[in-house]
Amino acid sequence: MVATENRGVLMSPALFAAEYFPRLRALHGETGARALLQSAGEALATVPVGELIDLDTPDDYADYLRRQDAGRVDS
Repeated sequence: MVATENRGVLMSPALFAAEYFPRLRALHGETGARALLQSAGEALATVPVGELIDLDTPDDYADYLRRQDAGRVDS
């Protein structure tokens, strides 16, 4: 498994080998695969990242673009 990590917090995006698919399919609720990642021990590699923005829907993406445009100063 490979997961991104920011300040000790494991997060997506994450990659899983096919052997983990049955456990992933059995997950329920909003926590996603966090418990699986946290219990992986030596089977987990991490990639440190800066701040990530969670964009789940087209509306989230549109809001993100609006915020970016609002912060842009044109010369």
